[in-house]
Amino acid sequence: METLKKSVGRPKRPLSNCKVCGRPSLYCYYGVKCCESCKQFFHRVVAKQTLFNCFGRKKCRIEENWIRCRGCRLDKCLLVGMDPTKINVVNDRFGHFLTILELRRRNVLERIVK
Repeated sequence: METLKKSVGRPKRPLSNCKVCGRPSLYCYYGVKCCESCKQFFHRVVAKQTLFNCFGRKKCRIEENWIRCRGCRLDKCLLVGMDPTKINVVNDRFGHFLTILELRRRNVLERIVK
């Protein structure tokens, strides 16, 4: 007679959606539940201190199968609360970059409220 084996180990984490693009995600990165690709995108932006701009109307779709505008994707990362200070960057100009990101986040919020 066969017996059923019980799986032993850590319980599985409930799957939820990335706050940026909607893909399935398991963990919180930089203060937000997000997928691995959005985590890597945000990390690269902050580590390289790169700013992207939208060449459309700043209303591009940021969804699971449609992430083409890096400017709008960065805006969404900031809007949902990704924290750039949680990334370890050693650079003299990092404080200035954080100020620019905070101003950008405020501008995105103002655009949404209007």
